[in-house]
Amino acid sequence: MSTAPLPPEVRDFLDQRIETYEHLEIALLFGRQPGIARDAPAVSSQLRLPDGTVAEALERFTHAEVLQKSTARNLHEYSCAPEAAVLLAALAQAYDQDRAAVMQVMTENAMARLRTSALRAFSSAFLLGRKRDG
Repeated sequence: MSTAPLPPEVRDFLDQRIETYEHLEIALLFGRQPGIARDAPAVSSQLRLPDGTVAEALERFTHAEVLQKSTARNLHEYSCAPEAAVLLAALAQAYDQDRAAVMQVMTENAMARLRTSALRAFSSAFLLGRKRDG
């Protein structure tokens, strides 16, 4: 196991693009085999993830230009965007070398999202209360 910190581009990708462990698994799948195009049912079957979760993640990654979508045989196929191939490969390598470091970043990101959500809910309670007074 490596003790080196994650490469900055991998950490940024985790911070900005990976919200769930399902997203991570999908990104790792494409990072390990960037030249293979897959449709959503194939990804869902290979990773044993729910169809809806996979479809949402694939569309999210396509919108973020991490994956590219093409249509073949009346199915949408997704493949690694050329610009993202090196980044996804680096993510897969970092995960294989130091899974704990990747999981630590994922946990930190989840906690930050939870704090942000709680702060928004707390501040919204005061805004709603103020509107009722007016």
